[in-house]
Amino acid sequence: IALAGPAFGIISVIVFWTLWLVTSNPIFVASAILASYINLTNLLIPIAILDGGRVIKSILLSYSPFLGELFYHFGFAFLLISTLFWHVNIIAVIFVGYLLWQEFTFLLNAQNTLINLQIILKNADSPNKPEPDSIPDNTNKDTESMKKNKELLAQFVNMAPMSNIEILQSIFYFIVIASIYLLTIISMRTQL
Repeated sequence: IALAGPAFGIISVIVFWTLWLVTSNPIFVASAILASYINLTNLLIPIAILDGGRVIKSILLSYSPFLGELFYHFGFAFLLISTLFWHVNIIAVIFVGYLLWQEFTFLLNAQNTLINLQIILKNADSPNKPEPDSIPDNTNKDTESMKKNKELLAQFVNMAPMSNIEILQSIFYFIVIASIYLLTIISMRTQL
């Protein structure tokens, strides 16, 4: 899903390229190059809230929650380094840093909620349950609901591990989309 934005961004590049072919107006070449730069930046900057970062984060979380959290810390360090050495606009860095912090704290809270649900479900399935007379009638429904919520929450916070095939597909699509943007930039720059 994270690659859907850059994939649909290719449509805008195609539209600009088609308009350039029809009109020969260089503004459309410049627009195609700009759209490619924006989408390529969104894809290649390793920050978890950008589309490329979401792909990397999902892959890392598939291997370990620790790696996913570490990637957020890497994002904060990347923002700091880009501010110090590349003279990136401080307002943009603060804004992106705030969004990154919001997502990171949400992820940590969701992970804690997921762990608590797992503990509750484990206790509900334990052999040391109270006698059936002391259990309310809706307990089984609640347990099933919690199991369903646990699965949905795990998928939502990217803690449901991706299979190796899904990881390879993500990497492949990532490379294909980035290559399309790079080739567009290289080929269109000669037209200016």
